[in-house]
Amino acid sequence: MRNVSGKIVLSFTIIAPLLMPRPGLAGWESKASLPIARSALATATLKGILYTIGGTIRIGPVAAVETYNPSNDTWEENTPLSGARSQLAAAVVKDRIYSVGGSTKAGPVATLEVFDPAANAWSKKAPMPTARAAAAAVVVNNKIYVLGGSTESGAPLKTVEVYDPDTDAWSAKTPMPTARAFLAAGVVNNKIYAIGGYSGKGELGSVEIYDPSTDSWSQKAPMSIPRDSLAVVVLNNKIYALGGFSGKEQAKEVEVYDPSSNSWKLSTPMNVARSSLSAAVLNNVIYAVGGESGGGPLDAVETLKP
Repeated sequence: MRNVSGKIVLSFTIIAPLLMPRPGLAGWESKASLPIARSALATATLKGILYTIGGTIRIGPVAAVETYNPSNDTWEENTPLSGARSQLAAAVVKDRIYSVGGSTKAGPVATLEVFDPAANAWSKKAPMPTARAAAAAVVVNNKIYVLGGSTESGAPLKTVEVYDPDTDAWSAKTPMPTARAFLAAGVVNNKIYAIGGYSGKGELGSVEIYDPSTDSWSQKAPMSIPRDSLAVVVLNNKIYALGGFSGKEQAKEVEVYDPSSNSWKLSTPMNVARSSLSAAVLNNVIYAVGGESGGGPLDAVETLKP
């Protein structure tokens, strides 16, 4: 599913595996379902709890925030965002959760809100210089880097902006070589990997790496499956790319990138093919949350312990 202007477009497909999983790997396990089925949401982990933030239901964006406790496999409602947003990104700095950008029914926004768990409240911070949806956000050295995304016209962006929570200020960095929306990103050894996405002409498999110390980009080995609307997590210095949309169908495939060898390999596929999902790592376990299956927003939650 891709949507920037507030119009929801669902794709209905028959899902077939693209690749066979490697033998001998542990499988994905189902967990308690999301209280609200939705796609294009964000996730964050803080103090042993998984947070789901915003997203899209069948009628449009929501402000809902829910928390998951892995010790008893249960969900609870939490303080919602100040307004409904989908296709937003989230990041954690110094025990605070930041929700960045996204789309309302009116289109992309520059909104930045921070959640203080001690006060159980959201507050607004300096907005991004560039309003956008379907961007990716990561943290390096306690600064939030927001990559790519889409404007109201739907045009993918190369834009990179960084937010410093200490000064509540944004600055521009060297743009990505490739404009991309509906991308995912991860950090290994303080290097930022921009992965997949939508170019405006088709799905991307390309991977670009950004070094904040030199403010420069370079190319890395591409994924074997070009896709947008995927999710990425980092565990044990390896990058896991989950699901997404191939241009024809939602994917259940999982690929793993090893920066030390600059190579990808196939891992255990998810049980549920999905795009516009979110993912997180909690207690060395990978969580795949929500998304779009072709039949509407999902409440499915799966875990993998590599």
